[in-house]
Amino acid sequence: MKYPWTYIINHEMLPEDMESFFDDLTMEEAEILLRDSSIELWLKELIRAILKEFRGNIKGAVNILEGIDEKNFYVLYNRLRVYTIVGDFEKAEEIERELKEMDLDKRRSCLLQNEMGKRMWKKSQFKEALNSFTAVLETALELGDKHLEGIGYNNVATVLIDTGEYQQAKELFTRALEADFTSGDDRGIAIAHLNLGECCRRMGDFESAKEFFDECINAVEPLDEYEKTRLSSDCYWNLGQIYVQEHDFEKAHENFERALALAEKTGDKELTVRVYLSLGALAVEEKKLYDAQAHMQSAYEIAKAINSKKHEAESYALRGRIYEKERNYPEALQSYGLAAFLFRQIDDKYNMARMEEAAGSIYLIQGNKERAIEYFQRAKAKYAALSYRDFIAIDEKIKKAQI
Repeated sequence: MKYPWTYIINHEMLPEDMESFFDDLTMEEAEILLRDSSIELWLKELIRAILKEFRGNIKGAVNILEGIDEKNFYVLYNRLRVYTIVGDFEKAEEIERELKEMDLDKRRSCLLQNEMGKRMWKKSQFKEALNSFTAVLETALELGDKHLEGIGYNNVATVLIDTGEYQQAKELFTRALEADFTSGDDRGIAIAHLNLGECCRRMGDFESAKEFFDECINAVEPLDEYEKTRLSSDCYWNLGQIYVQEHDFEKAHENFERALALAEKTGDKELTVRVYLSLGALAVEEKKLYDAQAHMQSAYEIAKAINSKKHEAESYALRGRIYEKERNYPEALQSYGLAAFLFRQIDDKYNMARMEEAAGSIYLIQGNKERAIEYFQRAKAKYAALSYRDFIAIDEKIKKAQI
């Protein structure tokens, strides 16, 4: 597995005869570098921290980085990265302020802007994140930097997925894949395949989605064990979602359980909460409401712990489905309303449409056809604007309400 080390550490700090070696450094070669007596102690510690991060020991990376006395750009930048990963946004913002006071060139400013975008995205501040990632992409294109270009396209498209703009996201993920192939970024290639698969899944093109997930699982082979495990777990979660849609619940369970085991192994809280939500939704379909409630509670607690409004909203949406199955319609409407409120805060149009459709279905059950049609029409407009095929299926619900 090759890592873009020159984007993480300034290779000019190394002896001149090692610059070309460092440009294409593997993790194994980094271990050799740590034994080089000409490398300054703080730089060795920085390399050790990055190696721990790539091997999944984020806490160990944080401890090493916090123990480095040197305060240059790359030490502070890597502290910023790991604080963002672990969700310590207060410390991340402190580091951002320190970095902004430095005289940074365009590439370093671009790296800082990208980390700021990640923090905003993790806090579900999607508009702000989109602005940051767009600025990164524009700078990458200006610099002609294919690696940063791939990152820029990928991150902009990731935000578009979260706001339900799947067709545009798919186009940008395709550009990210092209840039990653050009730069030889193995990790970027695997991630692009994963994201293209997710776009196809959300748009209802399940066969194309499965192909992309298979390609991703093949593409992770050159990666280190941590990255291979993390990306594979995301593929299994997505495949589980497809099998739910295809009503193959046995395969759905199998893939969700594989995803959960791998996500917990890597400590990926965001994926863990997604799997619990999916297991809860599957339990609802199987009328195992006690299990659904337990999965929902696990998801909600993790969502609150990692400060994810999106997953908190999805927990409320799952609670609404459980109440609906129990025919407790007032509580179901209240839960869907809370979910819609949170989705609106993060400008998630697709899930806002889902909540409007769910509320419309309840009003129809209660015999309030006028209110049902109102909510179905709202949902249909959002689905159509997002090029999502649900807007076709919802016509049947509108016709039923009009009878």
